[in-house]
Amino acid sequence: MPEEGIKILRRQKCADFALLLARDGDEYEAHVYELTKTIARQKWDTVREQLECAVVHVLAVAGILGIELRGVVTYTVYNQNKLALDPALLKAPVDPNTSESARVWMKARLSWERGHIWMAVLGRDVEHRRIEASAAIACRPRPSPGDTRWIFTAPP
Repeated sequence: MPEEGIKILRRQKCADFALLLARDGDEYEAHVYELTKTIARQKWDTVREQLECAVVHVLAVAGILGIELRGVVTYTVYNQNKLALDPALLKAPVDPNTSESARVWMKARLSWERGHIWMAVLGRDVEHRRIEASAAIACRPRPSPGDTRWIFTAPP
């Protein structure tokens, strides 16, 4: 595992769910889900980090199990999208004086719109799917024994 992956394993914040899906024979896929109420600029940065952290953990588990992953798909399940598409914001900056943070944000924004996320630990893009939830999502900070951390309620 690359040094970047070792550093990520030490992080405490990871995506909410990760599944290893067995396909025909010895082929496996990783599916990683992050649940959030609202997706906005700062939250999208956090979600991408959490997804990458979970992918590293799944790779570690796959290594322990002796299986090779043939694919990785990430998902963000959300109620409210504050990253509404604005075509002007999707244009690549051409001004050489454009700040580096503006360039980084433009790449992040494009990853949300185009359905892929760059993962440095893998050295490539992975597929990302957006799922708009029709139910409300809430998180219990300290669930009671036997209770799930997540609460789903139907819309009014």
